[in-house]
Amino acid sequence: MNNEILTRDNQWIKNFFNSSKRMLDNIDLFVENNKPHLNGELFLTDKEVSEKLKISRRTLQD
Repeated sequence: MNNEILTRDNQWIKNFFNSSKRMLDNIDLFVENNKPHLNGELFLTDKEVSEKLKISRRTLQD
């Protein structure tokens, strides 16, 4: 193992931070251009609805 001190002038450090910056830029682009499914509306499953209404899934189905 090399005992060299890594500074900001080290190529590995430069590559690491450049890669990190590109990754963060891509995440920002994704967040800006992301369109939520179903126009952002949230839908519940039959199990979730029955739990909220405190009824059985069978009663809900009827």
